[in-house]
Amino acid sequence: MPPEFVAESLIENFPISGYGLKVFLPRVQTGGRDLIANEFRNSGARVVEVPAYETRCPDSIPLETINAITKRQVNAMVFSSGKTVLNSSFLLEKEFGEEWLTFLDEIKLLSIGPQTSKTCVNIFGRVDREATNYTFEGLLEAAIDIFN
Repeated sequence: MPPEFVAESLIENFPISGYGLKVFLPRVQTGGRDLIANEFRNSGARVVEVPAYETRCPDSIPLETINAITKRQVNAMVFSSGKTVLNSSFLLEKEFGEEWLTFLDEIKLLSIGPQTSKTCVNIFGRVDREATNYTFEGLLEAAIDIFN
């Protein structure tokens, strides 16, 4: 078990050499990082990657969510992956047009970890809080902390 729940920590703390290993790597079908597969390959492992799930962007944002954002009733947006950031920004721009970012001025943006935070900064220009522990519990702690 790596001390942090990010790919880099798994690679740095893998208990044995990858040389000669056969690694089965179930992963997202599109859009995921290749770090784990590439690092195992570089260490001499034979890696078989298999798409285990697929994520896709919905067609629209629910009307009650649009209304809550428009009425400034949303205090925070919580992101558990870079893909949720990308999909959210796409849908927000689709709904609100070129000025979509202005609807987020007073909304806190929370991220589950470093990769998600990078995507938040690239898309939104900021992230207000990143979880210290890169788990859903850590994300909850970050949410509690930012509103205390």
